[in-house]
Amino acid sequence: MPDIYMKRRVLVITLSSLLSLTAWPRAEAAGASPMLQAETSPPGWREAKSKALDLLVSGKELEVVAIYEKFVAQYPSFAEAHIMLGATHEAVARAAVRNRVPDPLAVRAKHYDAAILHMRRGLELAGRQAPFDWMRGFIDIHGLIGVDRPAEYERLVREAVTRYPAEPHAHAYLLSLLAQKGQPIDAAAKAARAAIPKTADARAGLAGSIASFVTDYRPLMPASGLSALLAEASSLVDEALKLKPGDAYALRTKARIEQLRVR
Repeated sequence: MPDIYMKRRVLVITLSSLLSLTAWPRAEAAGASPMLQAETSPPGWREAKSKALDLLVSGKELEVVAIYEKFVAQYPSFAEAHIMLGATHEAVARAAVRNRVPDPLAVRAKHYDAAILHMRRGLELAGRQAPFDWMRGFIDIHGLIGVDRPAEYERLVREAVTRYPAEPHAHAYLLSLLAQKGQPIDAAAKAARAAIPKTADARAGLAGSIASFVTDYRPLMPASGLSALLAEASSLVDEALKLKPGDAYALRTKARIEQLRVR
């Protein structure tokens, strides 16, 4: 697995999931779902998350698990606590081999199972108010560097497109998946253009997300899929620049796509 992908995954789970921040540039402007607002955070939640991050940076993942387990036990209907607990179990699973714990494969499997259980519960509790970033984490855990369950990964990717039709990155997941399988992306790309906001930010956001998937999954893609993705990303970013000439993010994305084309 490319090292850059592993580094980005560590950042996404440890910082984005644990702090409930959007992981992808300009996602909100591009039409991402707002963060969950309906439920009121229980007393001490903000402080607990801050302490959890400090512990996580220090490599004390199991202490973070204990913090979130306490909140889940006291507030079992609080969706974000389940999401945070699930993300931390994932961090423990990922660290098992690296930290050379006894029977690392068993530890890894145990914590991945717990991660999936709590992430799923968090999404169920949040329902339609769950932000896309939560769904994204749940998709990723079923991918190659998680439990590697291709059928479930694909099911979740397709569900995300239906559940978050205006979210550019949800469509990027599907386009990348199709390209990896050597399947045509034309119909999915057309549907994405129709569903996401008709803005420069949305076009550039989808193009940037596609470029990220190309960077991460290039070795797994047939040449036809790779070519189709880069052509679609290039077309999207050109549309973005027509809508918003000189846009800095779109220009950076265009340069990134060109670099990927010449590799």
